[in-house]
Amino acid sequence: MTYTYDVVVAGGGTAGSVAAVAAAREGARVLCFEQFGALGGTSTLGLVTPLMPFRIGDRWLVRGIHEEIVEATRRASDDGDGIFFNPERLKYVLEELAVEAGVELLYHTVATAAHVEDGRLVAVEVHNKSGRHILEAACFIDATGDADIAAYADVPFESGRPEDGLNQSASLRFIMAGVDWDALTAWLNEPGVGGQPPRLHLGFTRDREVYPWMEELLERAVADGVFVDDEAGYFQFFTLPGRPGEAIFNCPRLLRINGTRAEDLT
Repeated sequence: MTYTYDVVVAGGGTAGSVAAVAAAREGARVLCFEQFGALGGTSTLGLVTPLMPFRIGDRWLVRGIHEEIVEATRRASDDGDGIFFNPERLKYVLEELAVEAGVELLYHTVATAAHVEDGRLVAVEVHNKSGRHILEAACFIDATGDADIAAYADVPFESGRPEDGLNQSASLRFIMAGVDWDALTAWLNEPGVGGQPPRLHLGFTRDREVYPWMEELLERAVADGVFVDDEAGYFQFFTLPGRPGEAIFNCPRLLRINGTRAEDLT
């Protein structure tokens, strides 16, 4: 089947969902397709919270639709402040913005080819459970995160650093439930770290040696085989708004990962 739009957005992550909303609000007929089952990409499906600093004091560095997302996420996240947020709530906020703007969404769909004529991208081929489809448009936005559409269109690209092709290390993000915050807070207060839920945030690197007592725990984890030495360089966890008894972790870092290789992702 062939479908025609004004704008086709490949990828419904942070960039793709916002681009689709912006285009639809300008009156364009927009389709945004996404390989997973929700919008937000790393922020929702990858659990990359919080929203990184977007203002200095009262001076906003990013405005427009971003402000709408921050405010809607704050309202929807119970005790959220718009910076620390519940990823499940953000999925809802982004999808509501898209639907209200008139964006057509197509989940569980991946690009498989790009059709180029006279140096111009004219169509993208996608595949999902419904089969193979051709998406034509006057404008395509590649928000896949890995420049999939550009690569399919034979646009030259580079990946990794020149000397060995390695990319930035990956991070394993996960949520732990059943946390006894009272006991954990009391334990953290012993070495003077402080911090009380729901605004508890703890992070450090081995190089900085911010908390020597935590450095000892990391060294023990390496000795016990829980971490390999290279992966124990960074440790961070914090509370999640609206999710009592849960903590989200940003650790360990995973080296020698290429995000365009299914074998590495597996």
